[in-house]
Amino acid sequence: MANRTNTLTTLIHDVNNTNTTASRHTHFDYYICTQVWNETNEHLIEWIEYQIFRLGFRNVCVISVEEPLDKAIVTRYRLATITKAERAQEWKYCLECFTDPPMKPQDLLMLQDIDEFLNVQRSDAIAAHYDAYDLFHFTDLRYGYVYETDKEMENKSLLETNVYRRADYYLGEYMHPQLTELFECNGSCATTNGKEMIRVGAIEQLGTHFHTVNNRSSGKRLYIDMKDVRLNHYCMRTRENSLTAGGKWDKNGYKQDLIRLNNFFKAVYDPSIVYAKKLSTYRN
Repeated sequence: MANRTNTLTTLIHDVNNTNTTASRHTHFDYYICTQVWNETNEHLIEWIEYQIFRLGFRNVCVISVEEPLDKAIVTRYRLATITKAERAQEWKYCLECFTDPPMKPQDLLMLQDIDEFLNVQRSDAIAAHYDAYDLFHFTDLRYGYVYETDKEMENKSLLETNVYRRADYYLGEYMHPQLTELFECNGSCATTNGKEMIRVGAIEQLGTHFHTVNNRSSGKRLYIDMKDVRLNHYCMRTRENSLTAGGKWDKNGYKQDLIRLNNFFKAVYDPSIVYAKKLSTYRN
């Protein structure tokens, strides 16, 4: 985060001092794509329902590794889905996934992990600037865990339980320079690269954190003010879940470091996502 402080501050300042407003006749929808491997139905359903019913995504594509998704879930939520063999993230499948309905050039596509949820506090944060940008980037904000075991989390909402996160300068919260020294962070406390939406007609290549636009597009990227929309990252559902994920994705050292720093990621009480708003499209 620190290496783009000046750029991000400038962008936020420009946005707050611009009267750019999307045409009320602009027609676009939001689509979202994720990849899962051996994910529990409980975790998957909470994520899907949040995207569709709370945020208003038109459709969800789930790329499933090795095994097809539960047919009952696919049917219940009318999901777009693709099954593939390789565990590596291959976002090209997001462009093949949506067929009913297909995405239109003016629609917006977001790529996201299943432990990430957009926390939308201003519903028109994207729509108000839709005409001026091809890319909309959301800053990642990691949350700590409350329960030690998955058993303790059974039948509980992740969003209503894990309500403690790290402090962040861009939310007006004081971060003393020596705080990371106190926790012996070794880089693990830093804000990660976030995720972004891209206008479908502007896509050249999709990436995990940043996308590349084609030469027919302006390539302008808006870093959305974190007070309006931010990406809640539940990187540790529980201590047990974090250890399991570390073994699953060959990230044992990283996950153990996050567990050691759990109190750093529990500094601020923030249940705001429970009141998240639907994304506005200004459709007729």
